[in-house]
Amino acid sequence: MTAMSIRRDSRSPGNSEGGSGRRARTFVCRDDLYDAFERRAHELECSVDWLVGEAMKRLLADEGLKVAPIAPPPLAPPSKKPLLTRPPPLAPPPPPSRRPTGSFVGQKAAVGEVLALRLGEQRVVVDRDRFVLGRSARDAHFALRDGNVSRQHAIVERTPSGWVVVDMASTNGILVNGTRVTRAPLRAGDILEIGPFTIAVERA
Repeated sequence: MTAMSIRRDSRSPGNSEGGSGRRARTFVCRDDLYDAFERRAHELECSVDWLVGEAMKRLLADEGLKVAPIAPPPLAPPSKKPLLTRPPPLAPPPPPSRRPTGSFVGQKAAVGEVLALRLGEQRVVVDRDRFVLGRSARDAHFALRDGNVSRQHAIVERTPSGWVVVDMASTNGILVNGTRVTRAPLRAGDILEIGPFTIAVERA
């Protein structure tokens, strides 16, 4: 069994107050489940903590999710010698249903409005449906080299209703138009602040 950690973030979107409010939580899961999270996080180029948080939010948002009752294991046939039997492992609940968005890290953006991010003289086009900003040039599409920026700090994501920016459980958070948020719509004309960087959002 593997102990996984996840950061609790009590800030609500749009909460402009700072404050800590976040405490580390841990829970235990099977090794094969944790391996699956690691593989998926590698495919999406994101952290395991962020992927677990997103999975939990989508699981809780599925109001139609029902867990089928588990039948008791059958009784072992009588035997001359007592047999020590172990009940079969419980099957995990089915994954929550989700609407296909065609969004994958590394996949080019679908047809529609394309945004660009301007930092001083530098201008980067958000050319894919999930666009990561962070300190690491290897793990982010837009590298922001500063100690106050997390390795994978935020992600700009295309949704059916438009672009959104999501805080990837970063240490110092993000601001949109001066308001600290964990998730917020992102449009041309908005100002995104990450660490010491002020980024203007434009139409590409």
